[in-house]
Amino acid sequence: MNTFLTGVSCVGKTTLGKILADRFHHPFFDLDSEIEKYFGESIERLMSRYLTGHDFRDKIGVVVLKDILFNRSSNDSVIALPPSGLKDAYSRTISKVDGVVVAIIDKPENILKRIAFYDIDSKPIDKLLTDDDKRHYLKEIKKDITYFGKTYKRAHLLVDIAGLSIEDSVTRIQDAIQSYVPVKSHRKICINISQNKKKASFRRLPKHAKEKIRAALLKKKPLHEGGIHKGAIEGSWLVRLR
Repeated sequence: MNTFLTGVSCVGKTTLGKILADRFHHPFFDLDSEIEKYFGESIERLMSRYLTGHDFRDKIGVVVLKDILFNRSSNDSVIALPPSGLKDAYSRTISKVDGVVVAIIDKPENILKRIAFYDIDSKPIDKLLTDDDKRHYLKEIKKDITYFGKTYKRAHLLVDIAGLSIEDSVTRIQDAIQSYVPVKSHRKICINISQNKKKASFRRLPKHAKEKIRAALLKKKPLHEGGIHKGAIEGSWLVRLR
């Protein structure tokens, strides 16, 4: 399963993503870095050729994202997305593959401490920030959080790493993913049942799914989008989404 990490600049996607990939034993890709390798130019130089971010993502970014997902990855990877990672072409491509999207959030003040600067060729440069600079960049970070935060609502998970160390941040993300995946898998099973007009034997479902079904039966409430009924096949309980 692919894990997509998004968040504003300097929130820690690359640093945390590399460690997370090691824990999952999956390859790691930083989309911005992969774009530069693929086209042989810096992001800033590539973006200067397009009038809008939408055009850049549609003509440049998504080409590399598709290459990673469909040519280089075995459907098991950790991918750090840019702040715009859940917009238009990126979002449409991500929706076509099996994966979980994690939006990493942190306090603006913490992000400011990690801020880094690069020249037009993506080479790091040192910059000593004055108090005025800090106020300026803090304001810009807050703007980014507000602007991109609207798209982060599309993420499967929002993980707040405020106040955590790097290792603890990775652990929080990992725990969130591992807690989410069983529920996601159960929903996927039910959706497939509905689409294919098939039934699934109760005893073949995972334990957590059985518990949800039993609870729904006792409360006489529908499970997710559908309902539960008793079937006559082998005397087992069957699940079918309407």
